[in-house]
Amino acid sequence: SYRHNAIRYFQKVDELNPDFQTVVGSIAMKTDNEHLTAFMDLMIYQNLDEAKKELPDDLYNPFILSAAKNYLNSCDTNAILFVNGDNDTYPLLYLQHKYGIRKDVCLINLSYLNFDRYVYLLKEKDFSDGAIKTRLTKDFIADSSRLAFILNSLDAEPMLMDEIIEFAESDEENRISAGSTIIQIPTNIILFEHEGKRLQNEIDLKYLSKGQLIMLDIINSNFSERPIFFGMTVSGSNFMGFTDYFSMEGFAYRLTFKKGVKQDMYIAYVNKEKLYKKLINDFKWNGIEKNIKDKGFYSGIFRNISCQTADRFIIDNEFEQAEKLLDNYIDLFPDHIVPYDLDMYLMIASYYKIGKVEKANQIFTISISNFKETRKKSN
Repeated sequence: SYRHNAIRYFQKVDELNPDFQTVVGSIAMKTDNEHLTAFMDLMIYQNLDEAKKELPDDLYNPFILSAAKNYLNSCDTNAILFVNGDNDTYPLLYLQHKYGIRKDVCLINLSYLNFDRYVYLLKEKDFSDGAIKTRLTKDFIADSSRLAFILNSLDAEPMLMDEIIEFAESDEENRISAGSTIIQIPTNIILFEHEGKRLQNEIDLKYLSKGQLIMLDIINSNFSERPIFFGMTVSGSNFMGFTDYFSMEGFAYRLTFKKGVKQDMYIAYVNKEKLYKKLINDFKWNGIEKNIKDKGFYSGIFRNISCQTADRFIIDNEFEQAEKLLDNYIDLFPDHIVPYDLDMYLMIASYYKIGKVEKANQIFTISISNFKETRKKSN
């Protein structure tokens, strides 16, 4: 098949130039991801038994798999986790379907939600231990005449998500013109309610794609029974205005009914106690010492989580916990493992805030030296 041909060519590139970089990272990462793309093709269009034939042993290196496991372990039991990239999807799927790790988490790639067969797959137990619910019907999801939904923001009044779904599924009178694939929804302010709790979300978009409407339906149909998470690597536009209700709990943000008190530049409330335990005790890293081309991507996420959590402790004058979080990152990822660069500025600033000037100065000096060396090599 063309997928297998692609894998063979990627493997040849890896043999000729293992340092070759692709859009998603190293050529090794791209090659491994292609196996999972083939897996997803067969999951959607064939069945689980055929799909599993596309999962050989020893895909991904131990570091990538430990990062993927940390990602899954950021989520509570029976969670739904929205992601939208290759590297926050495929290694996680590999752990779930090759080794049965955290299959209670339903992993949903937002890029796939415009494909009706993918949505049907999510509603089956073959894909995860807990099939999702949707209120939108199978006929609606498959209907190619309903592709876009204009949101009215002029004098808009809040509407329950159930009412919006009913409106979107209604007949011709809501179309922009006869036979149009575009339907107008009377508001951009959506209400989610459960047992007296309410989440009101204003969507700053002119229209929704069908995939975005399906995402909102998944949240609405499962929110009362299952924890909902968004991966930290999801692009901001896909957060759909929910960030006021986000709680950062690891490599993912949990969607809650409560508006969190955010700090500084960060987009979400930081659940510091929960994160401290995960960062110090729960998250594990394997294969750190090996020369892995994609290490900086995942270590960078871990660094940012550590800094944001440390800053939350600093605000509450709990400097000892903040220092332990910062030191934990430095111990795991010293300069000779992941070279310090200018992205270390958050960590440097946090060390200064708690009066650890010597530590801050040392990281700053190394970061500047590395930056100058990189500039010299590029000239």
